[in-house]
Amino acid sequence: MSVSSLTPTSTAVSGPQVLDRLGILTILAAFYYLQNFSHWGLHLNLPIDAPRNLGYLSLYGLAIVGILCGRLYQILILLAAAHFVQYLMRMPVASNNDMMAFFFSACVIAAYLVWIKKGGEGGRDGLFNLIAGPGRWILATMYFYGIYHKINTDFLDPAVSCGTLLYIFITEPFWLDQWAFGQNAAIWTTFVAEGVAMLVLFSRGYKKIGFLVGIPFHILIGWSGYSYFLNFSSIVLVTYALFLPRDSIDLSTEWFKKVFGSVSRAAWIGWIFAIVCVFGTFAFIGAFEDWRYLRTVQPTFKWPFSIVAFLFYAYVFAFVPWRASQTLPALRFKAPYLIIIPLIYFINGFSPYLGLKTEASVAMFSNLRTEGGQTNHLIHGQLPFAADYQNDLVYISPKDLEKFTNFPEFGGDAVVRYEFDRILAKNPDMKVTFTHNGQERTNDETWENTYLASNFFLRRFLIFRTVVLDQQKQCSH
Repeated sequence: MSVSSLTPTSTAVSGPQVLDRLGILTILAAFYYLQNFSHWGLHLNLPIDAPRNLGYLSLYGLAIVGILCGRLYQILILLAAAHFVQYLMRMPVASNNDMMAFFFSACVIAAYLVWIKKGGEGGRDGLFNLIAGPGRWILATMYFYGIYHKINTDFLDPAVSCGTLLYIFITEPFWLDQWAFGQNAAIWTTFVAEGVAMLVLFSRGYKKIGFLVGIPFHILIGWSGYSYFLNFSSIVLVTYALFLPRDSIDLSTEWFKKVFGSVSRAAWIGWIFAIVCVFGTFAFIGAFEDWRYLRTVQPTFKWPFSIVAFLFYAYVFAFVPWRASQTLPALRFKAPYLIIIPLIYFINGFSPYLGLKTEASVAMFSNLRTEGGQTNHLIHGQLPFAADYQNDLVYISPKDLEKFTNFPEFGGDAVVRYEFDRILAKNPDMKVTFTHNGQERTNDETWENTYLASNFFLRRFLIFRTVVLDQQKQCSH
């Protein structure tokens, strides 16, 4: 059986069609993958015809096709597979949005394989439901740890809280950045917004509240330009699309038919609008003059992000009913064994308390500290049976600090030995003076490199941020 025969919409159709849930998901995912491939893949110091750039530009083009032709679910599968593979090749990756997208991509690939095995059962809706079953729990897990990791003394302190720092970044142009009430409100609003979205998106009667509260929150932080929140907000919108009820498609189809006279005419208008937006964006960022401008950066891509995000929000506002006809199954869904994907994501998020990695553990901008036998968490730090990686610290001699200026892994008071050894392994000619276990020494032939001594899996999995001790944990990734 060919792939094209596995969908009931593969019959002869001329021209664009109104999007269904799988189509909306494909467009939002293609927009995220476009940002991801261009940001992490395109090498501006290499010529355009370098193999690396040609490969990523091909994926860039595939993502554009996905944005313009959302009904081509095959584009979603190909982009997810490409992202899945390149993430594995790049591991360990510190980016939390990249990791979230990796697990979403795994949901897409696994669901597609199950769908193929079942002979395309349920058509396009069947494939969407298979992806959405485990995929919804990716978002729920991200929100859970977005709250849990922040239950610490430093996040609750406006003087150092990441919630306050983002508030200051957003409100400074309005002279409200030093408003004490606003700073405290920003901290607690983070808990409320993430908690409400996590809980009510699964409900029938309050689902719309989850959309209306959660999406503006992510539009705001995406617009702020703070760190890589533009990419993060984009992948979050993708997972929000997994909560769209079937009713929204029926309501939107009827509205388009009423306003534009026919579904076909509405689809053509929407397609032309998408083409204008895509090529208008290329003209705006100067990509027609220099291909290097295709790389996504905050000042230029916040505008296409705004178009995509506000259109999605308008769709949700207009067409998601206040009470859906069906409740989304929280734990019971087709192919329940796919729950293994979000379960691994959940276990990964608990890594800081297991003495394992502190980067890519859904602890971004949480002020969480668990290293060096200390913690600022109000419930617990490392568990008694935790691994010892976070407690094995190295203090670089001040005279050698300049050697580490090109390594984003370093900064702060100390560095986890495993991360320190990773830098040394990648720079074998580097000689450093440092303090370890209270003794000053160098990385001579007697120094055992724990990174090189570890296995392939640990080298791909473990990654640590730098350590700040004996003071409040400042906001950092």
